[in-house]
Amino acid sequence: MNTMQIFMEYKVHDDYVVDYERLMLHIKEEMQHLKVRNYRAYKAYDQPNLFVEMFEVANHHEYEFVKNSRRDENHPVFGKLAPLLTKPLANMNCWAFIEQKENN
Repeated sequence: MNTMQIFMEYKVHDDYVVDYERLMLHIKEEMQHLKVRNYRAYKAYDQPNLFVEMFEVANHHEYEFVKNSRRDENHPVFGKLAPLLTKPLANMNCWAFIEQKENN
């Protein structure tokens, strides 16, 4: 299978944006430990407090592992995101895409 492009999207409570920005330094570091590739984080231009993280993984197994880790409220780093979000961490939007080629 080809590399998978992953998008994680969520909204942060107005009162916690500064806390979120501090936490993102640790999240980025933890994502490096998970060995994702081409990690990038974005803030929406036209939607307040909406954030997207994009990165690549090698296969479906890696995708499921990262997705489950990111949604785990007991994870020592990722779990700290839970109280900052407008919906439960377990419901964080997460999508996987593969490049469309002529044969797929």
